[in-house]
Amino acid sequence: MAEVVVVGDACLDVDIFPETRGAQSLVGSFLVAPAGSAGNVAITLTALGINSLLLYPSGDDNVDDILSGMLSAIGQKFCKVRGEGYSCLVVNVISRRGARRVYTSVGPRISRFSCQVPRDARFLHISGYLLELASPEVIKGILDGVGEETTISLDLFPRVGLVSRDVLEYFFKRVDILFGNESEFAALNLSSEAAVKSLLNRGLEAVVVKKGSRGAVSYSSEGVFSYRERVAVKSLKGAGDVFVASYLSGLRAGLSHNESLKIAVRNSAEHVAGGGPLNTVVRNVRLREGCPQL
Repeated sequence: MAEVVVVGDACLDVDIFPETRGAQSLVGSFLVAPAGSAGNVAITLTALGINSLLLYPSGDDNVDDILSGMLSAIGQKFCKVRGEGYSCLVVNVISRRGARRVYTSVGPRISRFSCQVPRDARFLHISGYLLELASPEVIKGILDGVGEETTISLDLFPRVGLVSRDVLEYFFKRVDILFGNESEFAALNLSSEAAVKSLLNRGLEAVVVKKGSRGAVSYSSEGVFSYRERVAVKSLKGAGDVFVASYLSGLRAGLSHNESLKIAVRNSAEHVAGGGPLNTVVRNVRLREGCPQL
């Protein structure tokens, strides 16, 4: 039985390290790995020893052939939902100085959800990107598919301000834990502490605000709790997903929201410094061609 079901985007992530020879720009090296917000959360949970199931939209194309092969190679359980459009592909062009230019496809849109959501899962985590990939009817069906004892969480995403207010209101009525960074909460006019606390008054169990280098803050029945750790940053990519997975792992172990926040901040800090469970898994599975050790 999957203890945590993760629904949302899974992408094939391609890092390209160009070099210049005369008038030409060549690919000096590249790295390919599984990613996406939902993908990263599920992979991190599995790396932490938690039985997780990833449900994601697939374009049933060559990109997904590589992606699903990599997921299988690391032992990640998954179910693909056939969608309309190409599978999610993210291309990062990284300069010698570490500057990153990102090109991404949104991923296939789904009008029918063909994967079975285990009704007895302890946690159902929704990546915010699903809000632009699936119809409201599909999302409602996913949420209705779990039992009353299942804890439901949602992680907001950068374009959340474009999502229909009706869809968001429906989510706020169903979700137990809401994750997001400061700009995402600001897009919903929820940047003040009073506004965040108003969500608790509407029935949410916890609201967790990710603040980057300033750590994170949780709002729950345990009160307002903040925590941070300082590290030398190597790469921020995937840090928010590691945070979410680690927070859920703490709750799954029976820890409080405050203690779970500490674990999440510590693991995400380790991740941005170049270590941690997600980086370890990706190093072992990625396709590479002369790529540097990241």
